[in-house]
Amino acid sequence: MTHTMAVLRARQIPPRLVVECAGECTHTFPISEGHAFPVLLPGADRPVMGFFCSPYCYLALLRPENCCGRS
Repeated sequence: MTHTMAVLRARQIPPRLVVECAGECTHTFPISEGHAFPVLLPGADRPVMGFFCSPYCYLALLRPENCCGRS
């Protein structure tokens, strides 16, 4: 089972529900074909699950100042 399907099952969301990408595009898609990633909405104190049309749309939201890590 994919991560997205696990999230849908846990939240009892119908997999054929058509949604708009949580990224900066306007693509619509069946939620089961999307990619679930946690996002922190402006003014929120904890993240919620966002559904994106592709991993690229999620990565496009990340700004260098919001990332950390080592190579």
